[in-house]
Amino acid sequence: MTSRDMPFEKATKLKKRLKLFLWGETGVGKTVLSLKFPQPVVIDLEGGTDLYGDTFEFDVLKTSDPEKIMLSVDWLLVNKHKYKTLVIDPITVYWEALQKKWSDLFLKRKPKSVGYKHEFYDLQPKDWMTIKAEFKDFLRKVIALDMNVIVTARERTKYQEGSFMVAIGETFDGEKSLPYMFDTIVRMTVDKNKHIGFCIKDRSNKLPAGEFECTYETLEKLFGKIYLEKEATPRKIEDVKEATVVPVEIQKEIQAEVERLIGLCDMCETVKELELFWFTYKLNIDELAPLPTEPKSVITEFKIRARKSVIDWVSQRKKKLLAQEKTTEGEGEQPADTTDVQKNVSPNETTDENTDIPAEEGETTLFDD
Repeated sequence: MTSRDMPFEKATKLKKRLKLFLWGETGVGKTVLSLKFPQPVVIDLEGGTDLYGDTFEFDVLKTSDPEKIMLSVDWLLVNKHKYKTLVIDPITVYWEALQKKWSDLFLKRKPKSVGYKHEFYDLQPKDWMTIKAEFKDFLRKVIALDMNVIVTARERTKYQEGSFMVAIGETFDGEKSLPYMFDTIVRMTVDKNKHIGFCIKDRSNKLPAGEFECTYETLEKLFGKIYLEKEATPRKIEDVKEATVVPVEIQKEIQAEVERLIGLCDMCETVKELELFWFTYKLNIDELAPLPTEPKSVITEFKIRARKSVIDWVSQRKKKLLAQEKTTEGEGEQPADTTDVQKNVSPNETTDENTDIPAEEGETTLFDD
């Protein structure tokens, strides 16, 4: 690399929008404070805004569905709109809903896995990687918004690590890496009908250290009215680096193809039929994944996840058919040919080398990239 190709540039101070993580116990005024910010739009996960429709001017999305919440942030990120403040109230419920979403998926897809308990699924250590990846992807999009962002969280008791229920204070109720994503973190309390904020973190250096009166008037004075009332600028999809958005049309198109392929897979009644399905539709399945020359983007990652979902489904179907044919063989009938499509695959192999898709224990991999 020559001096002309130097990747560094002179540092300058960026004018970043307010990204506030606000936590405290129920009833301290987190929601009311958030609604006082300029032109708010609220993702209300627990009905906290139900009583304020005639008190404040705001638009709201009432849902705890992680998919709807992600799509709403996608929309805010790339579309021109009137809103200047996004309120997520509270992030605690989103984190719980995300765990429920994936727990239900694992319960449906992994009926013989370690976590399967018939009516529910115990999340396993490797499952948390998937859940946290989606959670952090969501937060990166939220932080990338050219808006004020107020994310609230409930409060819970903090216990000493390595001890049994030894309380050592209070903390927020949510995914533990949350504080790293925000420039400003405030714990909110009430003392003698006065709203008090404790500044835990503030990269802007505008909040006073320690305790201060936590009202919108105080925050407006500290951060500046012009700063807080600045209009949002939509991001161009091709320019978004920290959090790229998959357009809804592309999501629907890919999801429709996934559902079509899974439907065809479910029609296979024998391993031979499944192998025929694989040879016939392998090109369609591969087209869900990016070409090697395609630049890494969130659309690429979305395609990879879509392809993996089809392959996982085919793998589960194969296991079921093999079990059925083994039972048939035990009853004295001639079993169907169960030769794997992929050649030279060891029965003890646990990972597809090219796709990084884990095989279930005791199962050979069906796929050859």
